[in-house]
Amino acid sequence: MFRIDVDHFNAMLCNEGWGFWTIETVEDFLAAEKAAILDLGIPVSEILILFDASRFMVQDQSVIERLRRPENPLYNARRGAFVTPAGLGMLQIRRGNPQPNIGIFTTISEARHFLLAD
Repeated sequence: MFRIDVDHFNAMLCNEGWGFWTIETVEDFLAAEKAAILDLGIPVSEILILFDASRFMVQDQSVIERLRRPENPLYNARRGAFVTPAGLGMLQIRRGNPQPNIGIFTTISEARHFLLAD
């Protein structure tokens, strides 16, 4: 359902989600993401978060609402980026992410460019 890789050099979490999530999946993901942030050893406000949602299915509204909660590290990160193909998944992500520090892209290379452009 998900994978989280820690890129220490760039102070970045590289996340990937796929399939259909439940509230339990969201809770497991957020706990794993918080553990990965601890592994980086710096405040969440200094990290970058890439979420590859290219294999993520359109999710139930309760899952989206849980992911949108303020304690999600993505909303407190220095910068975040989603990767998703155009379509319903992209629309679902766009509706929930009005913040200027979070970009939505169709390729990983575009997302990484956005994240590392400092």
